[in-house]
Amino acid sequence: MRSGRTVLGMWLTGMLLVSCNLPSAPTSASVTASLPGRQELELIAASIVVHINLDREQIGLGPLVTSEALSDIAFRRSEDMITRSYFGHADRQDELPLVWPMLSASGYAGKLAENLYEYRGPLADVGAAAVGAWIASRDHRRLLLDARFHFTGVGLMGDGTLWRVTQVFAERGP
Repeated sequence: MRSGRTVLGMWLTGMLLVSCNLPSAPTSASVTASLPGRQELELIAASIVVHINLDREQIGLGPLVTSEALSDIAFRRSEDMITRSYFGHADRQDELPLVWPMLSASGYAGKLAENLYEYRGPLADVGAAAVGAWIASRDHRRLLLDARFHFTGVGLMGDGTLWRVTQVFAERGP
């Protein structure tokens, strides 16, 4: 028998596959016109958390709780990387980490972390690709399956073919 989270994950994945198809070889004008809105991106972000929580459940860990504040931070981080054309945890100008001050200022404490993922391809594939890559990476998987983390937020942004996904984690919330 499937758990409610499995059914929700399958439903979200199905919704994404139905509603996120981009035309092949779009022109720059059609890419701008067809970029998904925040609501569509939030569905993908939610499906990423569902899949990660299924992996956590398989090894006996509790689920990560999605926080609106953490999700906003994750979306801002992904948008910043797209807007300023970089990919990384630190600001290119001063090499200081970007996410930790944002998390602390929002009242999150204890162990804090960030996973990033860059993907070139259709939006419908971003969520599965990000989770698959993170699970396959020893360092990223260690964060996903860390029992000390209780809160998460996922955000993504892109230009129609290049997508940047951010997941932030916090041990304690405000």
